[in-house]
Amino acid sequence: DLPESLLEGVDYVHTSGLMLFENPAAEAVCAFLELCKRRGVRVSIDINLRVETARRDMGYFRRAMACADYLLGSALDELAPLTGLRDWQAADRGLVTPRRAVVDRLGSGGAKVFSAQGESSCPGFAVSVQDTLGAGDCYNAGFLLGLTLGHPLSQANRMGCAAAAISVTRPGARSCPDRQTLENFLANQGENA
Repeated sequence: DLPESLLEGVDYVHTSGLMLFENPAAEAVCAFLELCKRRGVRVSIDINLRVETARRDMGYFRRAMACADYLLGSALDELAPLTGLRDWQAADRGLVTPRRAVVDRLGSGGAKVFSAQGESSCPGFAVSVQDTLGAGDCYNAGFLLGLTLGHPLSQANRMGCAAAAISVTRPGARSCPDRQTLENFLANQGENA
């Protein structure tokens, strides 16, 4: 039982889809996301479908998805399987609602955002890849930073792509850039964060 006061001053809550298949975590996460939705706190979910979860009961996942303002995932591996469609862009568009945007991380191809207001793409940044582990999580961090700074989806997407690009130039999963590094990278690309 979480007090509603816990959400005072909170704008966004982010969770992983991996939390939505086992209890007691799945029930607790869903209840918390439903509280967020009632309080107007925006919710993002990194889908994180895996081989071991793809065939599991999707009830909690769908319950959480109903609270999501942002779904983030990989086109063919995560978003298309949610809909059963083979065309990943049709799958992404099918997951968009008037209040929910879908972010499709495309690896070295960048990312594409689908929303009720339209679509925007960010090509991948040309960097020397050392390790891709954790790049999706770094994308999420950059994207959410952009949103918390009040940027439109297209700029938040670029920030996510930049964070992921920086992360793949470093070894290991703990390679997310800090804000200053992200801003410097974008400035070197001729952009502002």
